[in-house]
Amino acid sequence: MAEGTMFEKLNSQKNYMQIARQIRNLIRDGTLKVGTQLPPERDLVQQFGASRASVREALSALEMLGLIECRGGQGNFIKADGSDGTIDGELLRTLLQDHDPYEIFEARLE
Repeated sequence: MAEGTMFEKLNSQKNYMQIARQIRNLIRDGTLKVGTQLPPERDLVQQFGASRASVREALSALEMLGLIECRGGQGNFIKADGSDGTIDGELLRTLLQDHDPYEIFEARLE
């Protein structure tokens, strides 16, 4: 990892999946705790070396999975911790691999 940042540059896998996985792993290992505010989107874009669209898609997926919450005008905050069973790596991988974040959201509404 680059000095001064907690995120890693992305590889060839779908960018939003890698972003979501990194944030999920930081939540799981306790680096990002409930209530912690994520950096602004423009900072995440720079730190991940990704497009704004990829960052937004990852944040949307994490929000739909209940791991983060978006507080309008304030930013994105960690909503779940690694101890409550909400972070299932296999489930997240499966969902993010084969489904668009909006499909996940629609399924959660049903």
